[in-house]
Amino acid sequence: MRPEPMLQQAADLRNQGRWGAAAQQVIELARADIGLPLKMECVNFLKNIERGESALSICRQLLDQPVDPQRPMILARMGSLEQSLGRFAEARGHYLEAIEAGFDLDAWPIHAALAHLQRYTDSSHPDLALFEQLEARPQLGTSARTALWFARAKAFDDLGEDAQAARWLRQANQQERQLRPWDRSAWQAGIERARSWSAGALKVEAHQGRPLFVLGMPRSGTTLLAERLGRHAEIAQRGELPFLDYVARQWGYAGLPGDTSNLQQATHFYRAHLYQDDAPRKVYLDKNPMNLRYLGLIASLFPDAAVIVCRREPRDTALSLYFQQFAHTDYGFAQDFSDIAEVARDAASLFEQTRAGGGLDLYEVEYEALVAEPQTTLDSLLDWLGLDSFAAMRTGTEITSIGTASLWQARQDIYTRSIGRWQRYAQLLPELLELPSVPPH
Repeated sequence: MRPEPMLQQAADLRNQGRWGAAAQQVIELARADIGLPLKMECVNFLKNIERGESALSICRQLLDQPVDPQRPMILARMGSLEQSLGRFAEARGHYLEAIEAGFDLDAWPIHAALAHLQRYTDSSHPDLALFEQLEARPQLGTSARTALWFARAKAFDDLGEDAQAARWLRQANQQERQLRPWDRSAWQAGIERARSWSAGALKVEAHQGRPLFVLGMPRSGTTLLAERLGRHAEIAQRGELPFLDYVARQWGYAGLPGDTSNLQQATHFYRAHLYQDDAPRKVYLDKNPMNLRYLGLIASLFPDAAVIVCRREPRDTALSLYFQQFAHTDYGFAQDFSDIAEVARDAASLFEQTRAGGGLDLYEVEYEALVAEPQTTLDSLLDWLGLDSFAAMRTGTEITSIGTASLWQARQDIYTRSIGRWQRYAQLLPELLELPSVPPH
């Protein structure tokens, strides 16, 4: 069979939720002599279905080939894969090699990724000199320069040079808003649809496992919590699945909320991607924080679901968001404190509406409690889920990739230094003082 039909066949398998079968097909295809462009398509396909190790293996084979103009891209992709798998030293080496080889930083700001591979403790670290050198490049484009400013802000924050961090941060966010403005009206329209959702719950059928949604404001601890829960042998951590948003747009909010067969089709589609075709587990975790928009839809489609709502001190949440450059347009609100406040208010309103309406098994986790008493918090969660303690940890070498802004923090031992960080910036970023002091309930 020609390679293109094989890739399409793999895509069909993936769309049926058969991610394991799709991965095997792509791995077999990549072993053939299909040329570099198609091999890179295989790499990207595997990355998108959480097969980072297999994607890395293909990249290593490509690097063994004669010098190729695509070598910088291969190096950059390897760095990204290694970063998501928690191999930060290896990722740093490949990012630096790609930059040295002339990688186009406007196409992909891997230079900014360097800042998220560690916590800087020494002002003589070579990355700081590299950032200055890149800043002096007249050919550096606006997008790459904006990413560089976020990286410099993060480095100065690590070093405790708050005034410098705030200066670069303000500059970066102002530019980011111009490059990718947030559509507030689209957000408000989506929230109104969510508030008016009125379909009843579908009848619960027998399924192989229980859906678990971990959601809340981004940077409220969703990644940290999901990573820790995903270590349990009976929990399949699926990362940030995009499919509930797809379901909402294609079925749920398409003007047919009362059509039971329509909703049943949406449920089967989502569950196929949640369960996939690996070993069955008792709980299947989707940690997309922006699923907070779809609490009513979750209650309708998955009345058997468990939902964990993560909460964090609003000013710490807002500052953490402001420090990030998000690739996805859903997070465009992070570049302005008034937008952050609006999203937080809407999220709290939806949580309260869902709690008042019943129909979902909700559990609230405070970020501050999670980092202060992680074991107690996790044990209580497992008890709520009906699972044994972490004596049932997964064994072997399986590593779940993390593709969010919190990936470095989630790989570290749990620490408390981010609690109250907003106070360091209260005078430098006075908008923080206008935010509420406790999570809205």
